[in-house]
Amino acid sequence: MSKLILYDFRCTACGLKFDDMVKSDVFETPCISCGSQSKRLVSCPRLDPRMGLDPDFPTAYDAWAKSKTIKAKTDRAHYKEHGTDRTYGGDVQS
Repeated sequence: MSKLILYDFRCTACGLKFDDMVKSDVFETPCISCGSQSKRLVSCPRLDPRMGLDPDFPTAYDAWAKSKTIKAKTDRAHYKEHGTDRTYGGDVQS
């Protein structure tokens, strides 16, 4: 079973440019407007924004660092209020 991928196509008759989900070995498909054959275009690869290439989307490391910062902040607040840390055995006085 082959995976369908979104590719750009341009109709040879009417010039319409459109996207279609096809298998990777398909280079021609019928035009969605006039029905003539359209050819697959060479286009930019579609990148997952979570890969860290776009600064508007946080990466997995950013999410991990944020959770560690929040945990450290709550641990400091707990220690300040109670005088002990929240780790196992942290409240045992020797």
